[in-house]
Amino acid sequence: MAGGRQIRLCDEGEPAPARCALLEAEFPFIDETVRLRAAVPDSRATLADVVPLAREICDRLTSSVVRQVEARGRTISCAKGCGVCCTNYLVPMTVPEALRLWEEIRRLPAAEFRRLAEAFDGAARRLAESGLEEAYARLDPADPASMAAQRELAGKWWSENRFPCPMLRDGACSLYVSRPMPCREFLVVSPPEQCRTNTETRVRRPVALHAVLAAWAAEMEAARPTLVLLCNLLPWCEGHRARARRSWPGRPMVRRLLEILTETAERAAAP
Repeated sequence: MAGGRQIRLCDEGEPAPARCALLEAEFPFIDETVRLRAAVPDSRATLADVVPLAREICDRLTSSVVRQVEARGRTISCAKGCGVCCTNYLVPMTVPEALRLWEEIRRLPAAEFRRLAEAFDGAARRLAESGLEEAYARLDPADPASMAAQRELAGKWWSENRFPCPMLRDGACSLYVSRPMPCREFLVVSPPEQCRTNTETRVRRPVALHAVLAAWAAEMEAARPTLVLLCNLLPWCEGHRARARRSWPGRPMVRRLLEILTETAERAAAP
């Protein structure tokens, strides 16, 4: 954003940073009431500029899920350094996440950038050969009914084309803080060995933030929700440079994101 100020969450009672407004949201999530306070600078923002905030919200909701699971005597198996699912699944990203991740990759040291660029280039070729990209492009990530189709395609990829995620290095994600929403939201309570055979016990959540972010981005761009497959990140971003540069007034953008999140959570909590 202009001036280098980032859109971010603020703790309860924390004053607004200079030249920022605090936007608030409150909604039910599992057995808790979640309260969010977002600091938003008085400037224009791109879709990618809102991703750090979305990641923070996603991580906060995931922490709530973990607390609820543990309160019921279960243990989450997933943790940084467990890369089992990083060879199993075709990861769909929202447009804002894809644009943000490409920005972050381009800022890496030259040697690491080249390594990742080569890995992503190989992944994109494999995807093109599989023919699955076109099938994914027809899905609507904001439609809950498409989740089953996403899982079916991911299973097809896993059984026929799987190979390590381009971001995987020495058994762990080399860009862990930048990992996509589906990676952040995917939790299991079964042993990691079951993830190798696609028989894991997944933790369900009432709100998937990647679906909220997809719906919000589509509204901003006045377009249908889009999924960008992680392994096709580089060629997709190279072909959508104009979308990366487009900007809107930051505060209405964030306000609308919080509204969509609240509406989604309230619908999920309704009897």
